[in-house]
Amino acid sequence: MYYTIVKFSKKKSIQNKIELINRCKDRCKGLSQYKKIVKEYRDDHGLDIDIDTIDGVSIRFSDEIDSSAKTVNGEISLNEEIIGKSDLGKEVEESSDEDLVTRYILHEMVHVFQHMKNEGKSIKKEKEYLNREEEREAFQAQISFMKDNGEDILSYLRRVLDLHDVKDKDLEEVVDSLLSGLSKADKENLKEKLEE
Repeated sequence: MYYTIVKFSKKKSIQNKIELINRCKDRCKGLSQYKKIVKEYRDDHGLDIDIDTIDGVSIRFSDEIDSSAKTVNGEISLNEEIIGKSDLGKEVEESSDEDLVTRYILHEMVHVFQHMKNEGKSIKKEKEYLNREEEREAFQAQISFMKDNGEDILSYLRRVLDLHDVKDKDLEEVVDSLLSGLSKADKENLKEKLEE
């Protein structure tokens, strides 16, 4: 079942969700990270896509997923619970919903393009979530967006590493990979703070 009543001003919940998703899709089209992903998958992987491909992607809110977002066969589901919450579990203003949803849609659009590229192929997945190349690529785009948007990458990164129980022996390599979309100075600064 894909509906839940969410208190969202005086408009109806379904209308608010549709409007939020449409605003976030439009916002993605203007992001340098999204444009870079489209260019890469079009030029390097031969996909017949452009900036407007996102308009044809099914994106919905669901109360049936156990993560913040998930892409299955090119269709994106966003967890209902992210509305009105930051990804650190704190209550936030409604205006922050757009930042958070945009960030998750950007991440999941990487997976949509990966699914398109790999359609019909048998792909073996790495057991450890953050060791999967497809996840690292999606997190790189998401973290780059967070940097440009002035979001707290350090707290988010700590939460992600903790949530996925990254082993000490893998920590440096995973962090290097997740932060590889940032400048060398930003990457080193975050790594230093992460070690504190």
